[in-house]
Amino acid sequence: MTVDEVMAYRRAKPFRPFILALKDGRRFEILQPFAVSRNSASTRIGVADHDTGESFDISLVSHVELIGDTARTARG
Repeated sequence: MTVDEVMAYRRAKPFRPFILALKDGRRFEILQPFAVSRNSASTRIGVADHDTGESFDISLVSHVELIGDTARTARG
């Protein structure tokens, strides 16, 4: 999975909420487009999930799931 692939979910029209699933088992619900960002100078993704924020390298992302879909939509 690449940063550009994740950001394509953010830019989708209409926006559809999704989950970023990490290889270590953590999952981040992205309910609004502004809840995910990128550092243009690196391969880091930033997420705001409820009351917390976190940043991690894209290599840690396992896949993206659209909320409400039963199948995984993209694997990294």
